[in-house]
Amino acid sequence: MQEKKTALIAGASGIVGRGIAERLVGDGWRVLCASRSGGGHLPGTEGVAVDLLDAEACARAVAPHAGITHVFHAAFQPAPSRAAEVAPNLAMLRNVVEAVQQASPALRKVVLVTGAKFYGIQWGASSTPCRESDPRQLPPNFYYDQEDWLREASRSARWRWVNLIPPFVSGYAVGNPMNLVLGIGLYAAVCKELGMPLRFPGSVGAYEALHASGWAHSVEVWEAGELTGGLYGIAIGRAFFGESMFSRRSNASKATLLFLSGLLADGTLGVLDCQVRSPHLMSLGATMISRASFTEQLASLCEPLRPFRFPVDAPIPVPMLLPAAPAAS
Repeated sequence: MQEKKTALIAGASGIVGRGIAERLVGDGWRVLCASRSGGGHLPGTEGVAVDLLDAEACARAVAPHAGITHVFHAAFQPAPSRAAEVAPNLAMLRNVVEAVQQASPALRKVVLVTGAKFYGIQWGASSTPCRESDPRQLPPNFYYDQEDWLREASRSARWRWVNLIPPFVSGYAVGNPMNLVLGIGLYAAVCKELGMPLRFPGSVGAYEALHASGWAHSVEVWEAGELTGGLYGIAIGRAFFGESMFSRRSNASKATLLFLSGLLADGTLGVLDCQVRSPHLMSLGATMISRASFTEQLASLCEPLRPFRFPVDAPIPVPMLLPAAPAAS
């Protein structure tokens, strides 16, 4: 008969720990949830009341559980600064692992779950897609300290370790901003069902942040100091995804399309995505392509993933955008 696996989860009240606990219970594991409150509130789990920052308390709490085979660490202790986060979060991991290692000869694996901060997302724009082989970013970063400690501690231990580094997490946690990914997923599903384009659902502030980081762009038409028309969207690599356009005067927005068409003509842009077919766009020269062709083009135009830089910063008089008149014969 195969031995039943037993997991100790540190941080089971969070979005990651809760998901791990529910999955393991469903797979038939014995699941122990360690927390100050005592845990065990999730169906099918057992609680272990302990302050993870107290090494002696961890040893006493874990001592009765000699059959623990796996440790899943997803606990987090907030602090006023990145530097101040290092000591408590490293201590919690070390206290849990050392306590289980002492109490349970059956320990086989320690699973550390970190996340987007491993890729430096807290410092600003990071490379996309995030890869675990990416070089480390500017410290301090307690994720790095935790991984380094596991690497060193495992050299003389019976157990192995792994660091799972998802850049985004979707799941259930009340009041947790990680729910943004789930919300966008639901929004995308509704748009698909209604046959609507997947337009950016964020606030003006969020769109301004995209602009400040080089991803969102506005092409504007001004006349006598007045904004008379424009077009804005997201540019990735050599692909421009138009979000919306407007005119306060007749034909003003057409000048923005004329400008972007010029970038298509000279190869600066590879595609201008209009999102929705309309008689107006078709009259201006838009063409329909298949989803397969569109996906194939994006694979090359958006790789590597980086913001698009417009070749001009100064205003351009609209007449300069018009084709030159043919020479008189």
